Amino acid sequence: MHIPQRILRAEIDNLPGERARRSNRDLETQDRIIRAAQHLFARHGRANLSFTDLAVALRMSRTTLHRQFCDLDAILGDIIARHLHAIATALGKIPVDTPNPQAARRAAYLAFTRTAFNAPTEAHLLLIRDRITLPPDLAEPIEATRLVIGQLLAGADAGIALTLLDATELAAHQIENILANLHPPEALAPEPAPAPLAKLFFTPPRLEPAEDPVDDLILLGRHSPPTKIHARAGPQ
Repeated sequence: MHIPQRILRAEIDNLPGERARRSNRDLETQDRIIRAAQHLFARHGRANLSFTDLAVALRMSRTTLHRQFCDLDAILGDIIARHLHAIATALGKIPVDTPNPQAARRAAYLAFTRTAFNAPTEAHLLLIRDRITLPPDLAEPIEATRLVIGQLLAGADAGIALTLLDATELAAHQIENILANLHPPEALAPEPAPAPLAKLFFTPPRLEPAEDPVDDLILLGRHSPPTKIHARAGPQ
C-alpha cells in the first residue's frame, strides 16, 4: 500500500527538533502560499484547481511549492487547522466567570467566522464546505478539534450548535431561541380534576318512614329548612 508523501513528511516533522529547522524564509513562504490558496480555494473550489495552477498563480515553480506542501490536500488541511486554532483562541478570550459563558462564546464564534454581510469568511467557507473532501489522515484531527470547539459552545449539544452557527441564513437571536427550546423547563404538574358536582353539595340522610305522619314531619324538619305555611281558606 502506497503511503501518501504528506503522511511521511508529517511523521518526520513531528520528530524532536525537526520542525525547528525551518527558516524564517520558509515560514514566510508557507504563509504566502496559505493566503493565496485560501483565496483561490474559496473563490473557485478546491476541485477546480491543480497543484500546477496554484504554483503558476503564485509565480513560483512546482518544486518550490512542493518543498513546502506535498499536495493540495495538505494545503487545504493546513488552512482549516489554522482557522480552527484561531477560533479556539478567540473563544479562549471569554472569561470563565462571564454570565452564560457559552452564549458569549457563540457570539464570539459568529463574530469571528462571518463577514459584515453575514457571509462566512474564506477560511470558514472552506471549513464548512470543503473539509468533507479531505482524506482521513487530515479529516480526523480536524473533526476532533471542531468537536472540542462545539463543546465549548454548547456542551452536549455541540453538533447541533455548530450546524446552527454555520447556517448563515440564521441570525444570532434565532440560533439562541432554537438552542433554548432544546431543553424547555419541566411542565407544571396538572391540577387535580374537580370533584363531581354531586359531591359538592350536602346529601340529606335517608329517613325511615315513621308510623305516625306527625313524627314524619318532625323528623323531616330536623334536616330541612323551615317552610312558611300559608293558610288557605277551606269550605265553610
